[in-house]
Amino acid sequence: MNWKVFDEQERLRRNDAFLSGVDAKKPAPAKSVEAPELAENSLKVLIKAALEPGLCLLEIYAALGLHPAEGTAAVTDLVARAFAKVHRFPRKGRGGQPQALEPLPNGMEELAKRGISPPPRKIARGGWKHDVYARQLERWAVSQGFHHWFEKRYGAKHFDVVIEDGQGNLQGIEICLTGSAEWTASQTIKGAEVQGISLVVVACERQDFLKAILDEIGKVDRLGLYQRKIVGKLMVDYLE
Repeated sequence: MNWKVFDEQERLRRNDAFLSGVDAKKPAPAKSVEAPELAENSLKVLIKAALEPGLCLLEIYAALGLHPAEGTAAVTDLVARAFAKVHRFPRKGRGGQPQALEPLPNGMEELAKRGISPPPRKIARGGWKHDVYARQLERWAVSQGFHHWFEKRYGAKHFDVVIEDGQGNLQGIEICLTGSAEWTASQTIKGAEVQGISLVVVACERQDFLKAILDEIGKVDRLGLYQRKIVGKLMVDYLE
């Protein structure tokens, strides 16, 4: 017997058997792990935030009958899923800053699956917070009994909000949250040049940004031709 040939044949047989055994024992392809279904509280909070943009989180919890701990857990879940983002807002007086929830595209897609649509934006330009502040201005105007318009154009200037006070005077309000103080100053002066606008209001969230804008206006309008028609305010001034 040719032992050499036998040994080679046996080696190949055992090798094939080993490989076939490995193939047989291959782990199954990993299944994609789907995120768990959105909890009821999380869904309720997301819906409420979408339908009432800018509503304070504590007000959402109270409206839904949730304990703050339950509401916080729901918000944490939504943020972890990239369904929403938390924003802080200034407040009058002392205490913690109010927080509100902005639904993100993933969250809006989740709501769309359930046939839920948010209300149309008041101001198309700018981000979510810009629109929330426009709604805040609307509530303030209504509380004062003033007429108001969004994205109103007068002359060459497009104002975020225009308010007509009790004496028929028109105020053009610009919501200024970010950007260049220099550019914002130039746009404010452009608004002050418009005939028929009695007052141009620069409404900012932060005091430092408001000061920077007013300083730039002073540099450009050294003769004070337009500054008499310009006033700076903080958005917190319009809080209820």
